[in-house]
Amino acid sequence: MRNPKLIDQLASNLEAVRSISPLKNTIVWAGASLVFLSLALMMMPLRQVLQMIEAPIAVISGIWFLVNAVFLAFTANILGVPGQKNQRPLLIVSFAIYLLFIGVLLGAAITLKSPMVLSGTDCIVGVTALSIMPLIFFFGIVRKLAPTSPWMMGLLLGLSTCALGAFGIGFSCTIDDPLHLLIFHFLAPALLLGSLGTILGKKILKW
Repeated sequence: MRNPKLIDQLASNLEAVRSISPLKNTIVWAGASLVFLSLALMMMPLRQVLQMIEAPIAVISGIWFLVNAVFLAFTANILGVPGQKNQRPLLIVSFAIYLLFIGVLLGAAITLKSPMVLSGTDCIVGVTALSIMPLIFFFGIVRKLAPTSPWMMGLLLGLSTCALGAFGIGFSCTIDDPLHLLIFHFLAPALLLGSLGTILGKKILKW
């Protein structure tokens, strides 16, 4: 068999490969995760909406957590597609915005003279519980991607779902002290879920 005929025969059953859309993946994940979050919150004690509105730090932190959850999710999807432009700048911006909130909360804690917070384990458990299903769903969505740095993508997935869980717990936790938000809504859950995401990324996101 001549080479041209062989090539034609091999190519006869090929189908066009559909490109993976980072934006579509992010929207699907965010929509499904918010639905899960709403259902989970229905089974939890919720605070009064008016009480949240009257606390500026609660509104600011809630918006920040939600926006960063989506932005980090989009960045993770970008990193999962080899050859995508502006991966490094987007990664730097994502971490810069994420870590900037540490300074905001510390500044607010100093300004308001926040007392030393020693309890808040329930919030760590709550944030983690609200983040686990979105994290599992996220890994299911991106399992077909091909990141050049699986651990970094896993870290981003963990931080993204952690931010989403922190957004959700704000509807239940009545403590709006900046130091409490920093330690028990932000740093402790981020350390836990970021580590989990990194480990899972190394094991699952292989190609």
